[in-house]
Amino acid sequence: AGAVAMLVSENPRVLQINNDSVVKSAEIQDFWRPVYQSTALARGKFSTEQYIRMFCDVWQKYSAENDYNFNDFEAICFHLPYTKMGLKALRAGLEENSGALHSCDGVSHTNDGVSLTSDTRERLLARYQDSTQYSRRIGNIYTGSLYLGLISLLDYDYFRNSGDSAIDDDSSESAGDSSAVTGDSSVACDLSSAT
Repeated sequence: AGAVAMLVSENPRVLQINNDSVVKSAEIQDFWRPVYQSTALARGKFSTEQYIRMFCDVWQKYSAENDYNFNDFEAICFHLPYTKMGLKALRAGLEENSGALHSCDGVSHTNDGVSLTSDTRERLLARYQDSTQYSRRIGNIYTGSLYLGLISLLDYDYFRNSGDSAIDDDSSESAGDSSAVTGDSSVACDLSSAT
């Protein structure tokens, strides 16, 4: 177990949460511990499938309601029960109408038919790796893993760019915040630089 402490302010200095959230919840029994048992029950493959489905569903709704596509984001952070789970969801979202298992058909396109650029694909995958660095060292801290990923992203991005963070004073640059909590809910919202 673990925790993340973050200072939240009416006048943020680093990031602000934009008013464009999309939420979905479902009763999914993929990982639970009945009161009569001392150990948890887990359905790993099913859990991963549901995690990807929740991300795809929320992303599709979020992008449709807010007219965003992946090209509009500098990074996307995930709740990470394990680091490959978020990568599987991100890759599913980045697939363009592949029809492959675990792809989000049509997610890569905006309503006006703009395709995902190769630069966007490379950037989101690289920033995903930045967002997983602390989780790789610390392990799963459950709900806190989303925020640990955000802190990891900001830290690693900052140091990689020698103090010139790619998520800087340009308020048009955004970090997506996707909490795909297995068995429970998924949230998508946009975080932008505080000005």
